[in-house]
Amino acid sequence: MFSTISVLAVMIGIAAFESPALWRKKRKREIAVFAALLFIGAWLSVCAINLIQLPSALKLVEWLYAPLDIWLSRYVW
Repeated sequence: MFSTISVLAVMIGIAAFESPALWRKKRKREIAVFAALLFIGAWLSVCAINLIQLPSALKLVEWLYAPLDIWLSRYVW
């Protein structure tokens, strides 16, 4: 529990340090990307600390490329 709170505290600290400069420059797209990547990183860190097993990203790649593989094996070869 302490490690999860510490990861979230570090995430808030990073956001508090980096965000004001982006707000002053009115960089809305960069703020959105920064927030999304910070959230994803914090989420993955909390999952790693709590030993939560996540599915492999390779499953997503397999799912995306399965139709292409079927088409190539059927028509190209």
